Amino acid sequence: MGAAGCLFSSIAGELPSTGVRSVIAYGSGVFDQGVAADPGRLLDFLLVVDDAVAWHRDALCTRPQDYSGFSRAVGPSRVAALQRWGGGKAWFHAGVQVALPGTGEMAGVKYGVICTDDLIEDLETWSTLYISGRLHKPVRFVRAPGTAALKSALHTNLQHAVHTALFLLPEQFTEKELFTMIAALSYSGDVRMALAEDPRKVENIVRGSLPHFQALY
Repeated sequence: MGAAGCLFSSIAGELPSTGVRSVIAYGSGVFDQGVAADPGRLLDFLLVVDDAVAWHRDALCTRPQDYSGFSRAVGPSRVAALQRWGGGKAWFHAGVQVALPGTGEMAGVKYGVICTDDLIEDLETWSTLYISGRLHKPVRFVRAPGTAALKSALHTNLQHAVHTALFLLPEQFTEKELFTMIAALSYSGDVRMALAEDPRKVENIVRGSLPHFQALY
């Protein structure tokens, strides 16, 4: 598995696991993005779950410190409703500390949760392009997709990305230009690119992760 794989699996094992169908690690903590390493960089995880209410109930019991006081007060049903009402239909905990078993050390983590049905809808139809956009880029499956429907939707999402990029590119283009267009598409559903993210981030991602893009597409 390798040291990185063991690290990601250890962290995933410390997160709430009720009804989890897949665990995905992504972002600059997982793949090089062509910039100097930030010692304070968070590791990003996405948990795909069948039942948001059951997952939040588990999480509020096992990791209540990850929630705001308001979220703890309203309880799992309302948190799950807020999650599925939001634009990306995902709920994120940012800047939390997760213990690494057997080491006495802590890792800085941002982790999110999305319902399986909501993710499949976004992957197949780009209903929000928020999570599906993230999955246009190389990611690491810490826990493989748990259903045939999810596996199929992940493949469909990549096909959509290629077809759309080919439509937008000129008649002649390089491999790097193809991947840059795909990576740019992935941020169309992410408001952060218009507000705070590095505008060179797309180029950095492709430059730092070119072999992973080649393997993915």
